[in-house]
Amino acid sequence: MNGFRSTLINYPELNDLNNWPMHVDTANMSSQNRAKFLRNVEIIKSYQQGMSVRITAKNHNVSPSMVYYLLNRALGTRDSEYPALYKGLIPNLIQQEKTRQSPTPTLANRRGTVYAFKALLKEYPEINVEMQAKIKASYRGAATSENLNPKILHDFFLSLLKQMGVPKDHYPYTTKSLAYQSVRRYFHDYQSELRSPKSSHWRDSISQRSDMAFEKIQIDEQYLDCETSIEFEIFGNRVLVRIKRFWLVMATDCSTGCILGFHVSINRRCSQWDIINVLKQIHYPKPQLVLQTPYLSYPQGPNLYELKTWLPRVQIGQISLDNDMSHFGNNCIQYAHDQQACLHYGHPATPNVRDQIERLFNMINAVSHRSRSTTGSNSHDPIKESKRLKKKPPTLNVITLQEMLSIQIANYNLTPQARLGGVSPVEKLKELIQHYYCMRPPQAPHSPLIKDPKLRKLHFSTTKKQHPWVNFYGVRYTVMDWSQPVHSTTDVSIEFDPEDIRKIKAYLPSGDFIAELIVPRMWRRYAHGIITRNRIIKKTKNLVTASGDPFTKYFTVLQKNIHKPSIQLEMVRLGYENTQNRELELGMVNKDEPSEVSMSSNSYQQSANHLSTQIRLPWEQVKIS
Repeated sequence: MNGFRSTLINYPELNDLNNWPMHVDTANMSSQNRAKFLRNVEIIKSYQQGMSVRITAKNHNVSPSMVYYLLNRALGTRDSEYPALYKGLIPNLIQQEKTRQSPTPTLANRRGTVYAFKALLKEYPEINVEMQAKIKASYRGAATSENLNPKILHDFFLSLLKQMGVPKDHYPYTTKSLAYQSVRRYFHDYQSELRSPKSSHWRDSISQRSDMAFEKIQIDEQYLDCETSIEFEIFGNRVLVRIKRFWLVMATDCSTGCILGFHVSINRRCSQWDIINVLKQIHYPKPQLVLQTPYLSYPQGPNLYELKTWLPRVQIGQISLDNDMSHFGNNCIQYAHDQQACLHYGHPATPNVRDQIERLFNMINAVSHRSRSTTGSNSHDPIKESKRLKKKPPTLNVITLQEMLSIQIANYNLTPQARLGGVSPVEKLKELIQHYYCMRPPQAPHSPLIKDPKLRKLHFSTTKKQHPWVNFYGVRYTVMDWSQPVHSTTDVSIEFDPEDIRKIKAYLPSGDFIAELIVPRMWRRYAHGIITRNRIIKKTKNLVTASGDPFTKYFTVLQKNIHKPSIQLEMVRLGYENTQNRELELGMVNKDEPSEVSMSSNSYQQSANHLSTQIRLPWEQVKIS
């Protein structure tokens, strides 16, 4: 091999980086390799500018031998070939296959045996072909093959040496074991190559771990393999009923394996709002549940809620989902767009792309399969609930199951793992966020609200003296207070909390906040989400117009059909939604400043307070335990 000095004598124009042809795409490198590549280029540039090797090494915090190594990789030549140049500066790139340089050893000249076996197969290619054919026949179980092992293959190798006429004083006859270890390793390596799956060109490979928090997040949902029970107390009458299976949605970070959030969706189908709920927990984690079941307790240690001041500052790189229709919702796409994240849906029938989240659901099944009311993994699973036990409601309560799932997830996040260097996923995530580089969004999310993907029109009445309004999910929202006065009809973007849509915020398309808007009085009584709003409007559209009380009418419709499993599941969902204890805050304008709307803000607040003390709904007479 000719060194870099000989190359510079033969090609003096290569002493200037501007004359080097660029055949390297740095965009395809990982961030770590790209940083090392740029450092190597700077080292070559410093040397070409006349700096000594010692000063160049000191300036870039490397050893002098490293400088000579890079110069030889970039400018060294072999067999009159053109130097590698930029390709030689790519870290960990094998420029050419390593081969034996000296002749194979003989009894008269016993040199080392480095790459001697590879040189022998190159000199006698028929040996390589015969050995591969024998291993392949044994692997495929051919009728004429034998149960092969390294000892049998070595004997076959020695017989091939005799057939090919290899001299008795040449390798491998110069070694004590007759190249047995080389044949054994050749046998296992080729068998591993045969066992490795030959995936199609369009299939994604199994996800790789990285050292950057939130670089890739996997989200999926699963139908819990367990039925539960719940006790309704309606106007003093207690009813114990069986509750059908519901959904569990989870999100995990691929770099640490930490479960970032989970949501129990008490619905017959999973919707985009359940996915949004988990996406919000990535940046705004929820506190741990208040345990009500005796003898249950959380493990001692840190949790994600303690990182609530750090998580909003980290940007999501890629969100990996499957092809479920709920993942294609406009609000999911808009949320990923606001976070500047990439949505990756993968190809059909390729669950291995989301291998981490699938393994976590297997861990969750250890909880749902413990109860006698489990449905098992399939219809023929022997652990599924017997027909005798199905006649009565299960002993496992909905609340208890949620607490068990929460404890199982917390215990997983706090369990030290060998692949993380003996630390737990939560500790590893905390370390990556606080001490290592993380992708930072241009502007950290300032609130857990989400943005509606559709622009709404802010209406002004020219005939009546009333507040400006916006139509949002079937209800007219009126302006509470102006932050930036607007006097004409215009398009606005809406920010809202999908779990409580009684109050929303309006922004101009430029991003300037203009006002808060509130629902009509008959919708303010209870916190409710978009799913509840849509179902109330669909079920009681004609009844609400007559009574002006949507919650009472919807509850009456449900109460008449309480014997149906789907209605019982809906009652449980409403019970959890209305036990959030969310207070509706009515922020009004300053009394000293004139109001920009025709109706005074003081009278507006008084009317809302008067409503809250007069209406009594049967919701308050329903308890879930």
